[in-house]
Amino acid sequence: MKITGVIMECNPFHEGHRYFLEQARTVTGCDRLIAVMSGDYVQRGEPAILPKEIRARALLEHGADLVLELPLYYACGGAEYFARGAVTLLDRLGAVTDLCFGSECGSTEEILRAARTLYESEGDPAWPDLLLGYQRRGMSFPAAREAAIRELTGSDPVPRASNDLLAAEYIRTMLGNGSPMIPHAIPRTDARSATDLRQMLLTGRSGPDGLRKGLPEELPAVTRRLLETEPRPVLLGPDHFSQALFHALLSAAGSLTDYADVTPDLADRLEGLLPAFNGYSAFTDLVRTRNLTRTRVSRCLLHILLGIRADRLRAYAGAGTVGYARVLGFRRTAGPLLKRLGETASLPLLARPARDRRNLSPLWQQMLEEEVRAALLYDMTAALSAGRTGNAPLPVEYEKPLLIL
Repeated sequence: MKITGVIMECNPFHEGHRYFLEQARTVTGCDRLIAVMSGDYVQRGEPAILPKEIRARALLEHGADLVLELPLYYACGGAEYFARGAVTLLDRLGAVTDLCFGSECGSTEEILRAARTLYESEGDPAWPDLLLGYQRRGMSFPAAREAAIRELTGSDPVPRASNDLLAAEYIRTMLGNGSPMIPHAIPRTDARSATDLRQMLLTGRSGPDGLRKGLPEELPAVTRRLLETEPRPVLLGPDHFSQALFHALLSAAGSLTDYADVTPDLADRLEGLLPAFNGYSAFTDLVRTRNLTRTRVSRCLLHILLGIRADRLRAYAGAGTVGYARVLGFRRTAGPLLKRLGETASLPLLARPARDRRNLSPLWQQMLEEEVRAALLYDMTAALSAGRTGNAPLPVEYEKPLLIL
């Protein structure tokens, strides 16, 4: 059975995603397609605009046979951790033959060359000191890494385009894992970007009325259909979590460096500027500097909000990166695929977490519990944004029905 893997966020799902899924099937000629998707929080350091259940359904409706959730610690990580988590998850399924990814350059060979350069550079003994030296000169991490690679190899650094850079990280992880998957770059289309769509949907529509005011006329058809299937979709942006973030920052004062990616300098800056806090987005802009990108700051704030700690990240990475595959949904015709994975996977598939978590070690049970708490925060915030009143119960992560189409 030829099985293709893809790694996506779908924040929100749009025409470019539909095209990518079609091309992934065409280019690889696969029998089945597995999507690894970020959950309720995404790599740029923000909540997803729509719940993972809605986004997973869109993937199943447009070509995926099975959707797995990328564990929280990697979904919210920088490109290196995001790629490591997703690729390792696909590798540990033991049956995925091909990996497709979106690319600005559209050249698999160019991405391969960049990935090998990155892999070989970071394996050089001089790499840590060289990288740190450039960062001490005030360079952001991406700029420092680019300069360090150029000094070590004399070659062009890894691509600057975001999808090409992430694709290089995918292949770098594959090289480190000894992965048998065959990589394929799928050229990006001119479809309206997810960033534009989020801005379009959230601007002026973040109050209790939400989308009852109507969908924007210029919204792409595939995204419109996705939203129209929900009787009252709730759209979430970073500022919906402002109060929770402020409380988390206050509670963590003096120990901010315990959280993933938070350096002592950044911790000092966060604490010094906390009296000027005026919302998640505004605070992110206030904290950013020439050598601290906005995405980096936003990601660190999300780590603090969700309690993503550096020591736990190291523990998970040291224990094999991922310890389970959380099933969000599958197509009814995916029976042969699920049977195949049951024979080949070196980690358990969690279709019913309340039951299946008993098969996990204490460490992986801890990771799952952290994800459940993060999901509860997301669901509570969505409910409050929708005008939740009284004692109406929230959806419990363990009790949410499995999505089967």
